[in-house]
Amino acid sequence: MLILLQLAMVIIPMQLLDEYSELVNFVNRVLALILAIYIASKPDNPTYRLTWIMLLLAAPFLGVLTYFLFGERKVPKELRVRDKRLQRSMERYMIDEESILEELKKEDSDAYKQSRYLSNISSFPLYNHTKTKYFSLGEDQFDEMLRQLENAKSYIFMEFFIIKQGYMWSTIVDVLKRKASEGVDVRLIYDDYGCLASF
Repeated sequence: MLILLQLAMVIIPMQLLDEYSELVNFVNRVLALILAIYIASKPDNPTYRLTWIMLLLAAPFLGVLTYFLFGERKVPKELRVRDKRLQRSMERYMIDEESILEELKKEDSDAYKQSRYLSNISSFPLYNHTKTKYFSLGEDQFDEMLRQLENAKSYIFMEFFIIKQGYMWSTIVDVLKRKASEGVDVRLIYDDYGCLASF
């Protein structure tokens, strides 16, 4: 009886709305368009905005429903206030040095454009006198990572998207434990959702 009642609760409203389906469809499309314009005008990450806009315009009903469920999830006010306060305290250090940008522009105009874009989006300036090393193989990178971890004297800050049990992670954990016991400040950030199936 309960199953029949639940089916009736789904089927009856659908039949009642059937005669208004064109109106409901029109209203939903208009709502999706208004939401897309609203999202486009927000000062959020462009990738975030574009993803929502594409979903709203490609599948209006699903897009509107999903946006109302998940799209307006806000960071708690205390965190936003704290982040703004920290950002203000760091502003004097976050200034682009035009000489560095001009030097990069002369060396590589594509890298200059990308750096300018990243600086504008992240509010983080471009620095020189830094080193980057490219590894074409993960094995080469792992050997170098172990060397750098072993050489750490004051702190180790690491960030991973996915951590999974295995030789690589076990080896790193052994080094981190030893370094922490030596007084090195060890901190690790990882993505909890990315590691959901790993632990």
